[in-house]
Amino acid sequence: MIDAFGTNSINWQGKHLTVMTEKVVVGGKRVTAAYLIPEGYEMGEDANGYVVISKVGGDENIETAPPEDIEF
Repeated sequence: MIDAFGTNSINWQGKHLTVMTEKVVVGGKRVTAAYLIPEGYEMGEDANGYVVISKVGGDENIETAPPEDIEF
């Protein structure tokens, strides 16, 4: 969100996001991961198979935590 809307979270209000969900295994349990994607960005995978959210037409990636690092 910082890359797309800046560091002041007050500027994040009223913005449109796409929510993508994916079933992943975390700690041996199947859970749903939610990715919030700002307009002008897309979700894909890097060379290591990790999910990245990248600016369309740009080289900047928003790093996402590997599933084992997500706490629910």
